[in-house]
Amino acid sequence: MKHIKIVTYCTWTSIGSILQTFGLKSSLAEQGYDSVVLLDKHENEFVSTKVKSIKSLLSRAFQELIRGKRKSAYRKRMDFIHRAIDVDIYDDYSNLCEKILNDSADVYLAGSDQIWHPDHCNPVFFLDFVKNQKRISYAASMGKTVIAPDKMERFKDLVSNFDCLSVRERHCAEVIGAFTDKDISVNIDPTFLIDVHQWRQLEKEYIIKNPYILLYMIYWHPSCKNQIKELKKKTGLPVYAISSGLSRVYADKYLFDVGVEEFLWLVDHAEYVVTSSFHGAALSTIFNKKFAAVINPASPSRIENLLTALSLPLVDIADLAETTRFDYQTVNRRIREEKEKSIHYLKKAIE
Repeated sequence: MKHIKIVTYCTWTSIGSILQTFGLKSSLAEQGYDSVVLLDKHENEFVSTKVKSIKSLLSRAFQELIRGKRKSAYRKRMDFIHRAIDVDIYDDYSNLCEKILNDSADVYLAGSDQIWHPDHCNPVFFLDFVKNQKRISYAASMGKTVIAPDKMERFKDLVSNFDCLSVRERHCAEVIGAFTDKDISVNIDPTFLIDVHQWRQLEKEYIIKNPYILLYMIYWHPSCKNQIKELKKKTGLPVYAISSGLSRVYADKYLFDVGVEEFLWLVDHAEYVVTSSFHGAALSTIFNKKFAAVINPASPSRIENLLTALSLPLVDIADLAETTRFDYQTVNRRIREEKEKSIHYLKKAIE
């Protein structure tokens, strides 16, 4: 049996990062591979906000008011990471290099999410610490596709480490293609590599008695407020927002203590979902929800690529109640096709 070590972005502050890590590891297990996720200790510490201005002072005061709920979210999410994902914790880059000196792993895999953000060029996510084992990527994302001139040479050197290359967005493939002659596969996010019933088996009820509109916003534009109000008026439904602190997001109630399993339940049981999160859109798709994707103009390619790849419509928030544009028979067929293609890539790359 091949033993695989995974590096990816997996932190309690990002539910999406946890879900994509779980999806990748679960898919590898289904294919008969043993895997462990290397996890940065400092990425998963509970840190209080530092006071730098009057505005941040107000934010800090609010954070203290909801500290108990945030702590609850932290405990729930960290419990899921340690219970559902095999992890090996490292302290820093030097400690990581020491850990692999006598490593028995056959393959190192750089997983999905924004691990190849060109502003950071994190050597861990480019597997720069690996010396002899096979190095592959799966559905890596850049977050942005413009590389600063002073980062280009470093980015090129880091990409050249890999034996097999896979990215999540076609735009990433186009950018990286300028730095390598190797084939670059475009593959679907790991959350799509396991079936919807497997996600539902993980769900844990979050007590909400009546139907609702769910918001999961990473990016917020002021114009969203009036559209959400319009959707609320049309449907008569309350608006609940999953949140991590003080926010401009408009909602009737803010949920600060949501764990991973509760997040899945909230998306699955919502009447409508409004989200600017890539993984909010991904899970809404998996659960066949009517959802409005709000695209951040600073990094539009991630969600736009998802909508295009799976034949999903870009629907205005206010039109969600009336839209008939979601053809989930076609979407689910496209998911199956992309999943089959992606598993084929993984097997070929690993072997």
